[in-house]
Amino acid sequence: MIIFAYHTHCRMTTLRIMIIIGTCLLWQQMSAQRKIQVLDLETHLPVIGVNVRTDSVLVGKTDAQGFVVVKEPFREITFSHIEYAKEKLVWTELEDTMYLLPLRYTIGEVVVTGVDPDLKRNMKKNHEAMLNQPIVSGLSFDFGKMLDKRYRRDRKHYKKAKELLREWDAR
Repeated sequence: MIIFAYHTHCRMTTLRIMIIIGTCLLWQQMSAQRKIQVLDLETHLPVIGVNVRTDSVLVGKTDAQGFVVVKEPFREITFSHIEYAKEKLVWTELEDTMYLLPLRYTIGEVVVTGVDPDLKRNMKKNHEAMLNQPIVSGLSFDFGKMLDKRYRRDRKHYKKAKELLREWDAR
């Protein structure tokens, strides 16, 4: 009877130890995995089909919701997709959500308008009229214009604008 009780006690102890070890191993396996979601930086929508590599070994691709499960620990993780910039992170930098930057940038609405031919003709006439005006006429004397640097600068500006207009018309 004593031998049977001792034998049963050993079995119970062994069983307890095996349950504890099994639980620890199961917990370690569960805690050694990390679920990461990969999103577009601009739209915050999930990115499907992102290749995920840990230490240069392909772990998998993101699913329809942008999720991928990776086993930890690792030194570095790389996210790559043909339409997004490649991202490489160290294990300590990784969070549960990863944002990828699109390679193609989009811009808002662009409105293109033409130049009114009448407006262009009137601008040419005004430029030529200003250039043909004498700086100082023989009958009038404007001391203010002589000292005004802006007036001289504007005349030079109009000459350059006229040259540019001639070049554009030649094209």
